[in-house]
Amino acid sequence: MSDHVSATTQNWSPDRSHRFVGGRRALNARRAMLAQQRRKELVRLMRSADLSERGWRSRLAEELGVHRGTVCRDLQILAAEAKQQSIADADADIDRRFTFLQMLQRSLDPDQTRSRALRDARDRQGEIDDARKSVADYATDHASDSTHDGGDRDDA
Repeated sequence: MSDHVSATTQNWSPDRSHRFVGGRRALNARRAMLAQQRRKELVRLMRSADLSERGWRSRLAEELGVHRGTVCRDLQILAAEAKQQSIADADADIDRRFTFLQMLQRSLDPDQTRSRALRDARDRQGEIDDARKSVADYATDHASDSTHDGGDRDDA
């Protein structure tokens, strides 16, 4: 809920506020479902309508029992959804094609795949060797610290 509290609701109990908010959410969900059903019906009606004829939006609005502005808004929403779906489909198609091309390249050039695997293995081995050297250097440094703690003193 927002920080704004209206004069009507500021004296409500938390339980009443929660019921109010829950009721609004349910109402908004129902309206969204009805709008989605109306858009599906609009698309169905558009398939059989003559869209080149003057006043087709008004006739569709009358058939749906809504205002012409509602039909125009629904058409804008449907166009935006179609555009988003088109973009998503194009992205998925690009990903599928790229994956296919990679697989094709690997199948046509097995030496490159093998050399890449060998190069990766050499890199990992180099990292392992560096880590072993670091551990050995650390152990050497700390081993020399323990021998210089005064235990081997020459009292001459």
